[in-house]
Amino acid sequence: AIVGSLFVGAALGAVAAAGTYTLVRGSEADRPFAELVRRAADRFLDSSITAWEFARGKLRMDPVYRATLSSDVLPPGGTLLDVGCGQGLTLALLAEARLAGQRGEWPAGWPSPPRFDRLVGIETRQRVAAIARRALGGEAEVIEGDARTVALEPARAMLLFDVLHLLPRADQESLVAAIAARLE
Repeated sequence: AIVGSLFVGAALGAVAAAGTYTLVRGSEADRPFAELVRRAADRFLDSSITAWEFARGKLRMDPVYRATLSSDVLPPGGTLLDVGCGQGLTLALLAEARLAGQRGEWPAGWPSPPRFDRLVGIETRQRVAAIARRALGGEAEVIEGDARTVALEPARAMLLFDVLHLLPRADQESLVAAIAARLE
């Protein structure tokens, strides 16, 4: 029974590993996005291996990040404000997209990456805001504070990824109203 369970466990582990590899590897057509994600995630290596792993997994597997690269989703120009930016994943991805465009490495079949004059993030957690600042350097401003009480500046686009469900309903509605009032 012990020897049999070792063989069955090894076989199940191999099948699970092959499935994970196939899922995460992606297709050849997905290589440019995977490279962009790698560069954005690598910004977090100096903070911690956990921050890097989180960035790599979240950027690659959550489709909302790929959608931010479309000019149809985010209007370019002006200021982009990421409310509840966390460790700055979206800001890092947009910064890397801008750099790829400047280097001439942007895929020919993709729409131009959204470009903003200024990237700003708001984050309540001090430690997480520090990770964002470290990863983004001077490419984005990260404000430490609660978006419900911080005076929001006018912006061309505002993002709320994984934020609203963490707030009470009344705060959700007032935050959305405050954001709508500050959109250009």
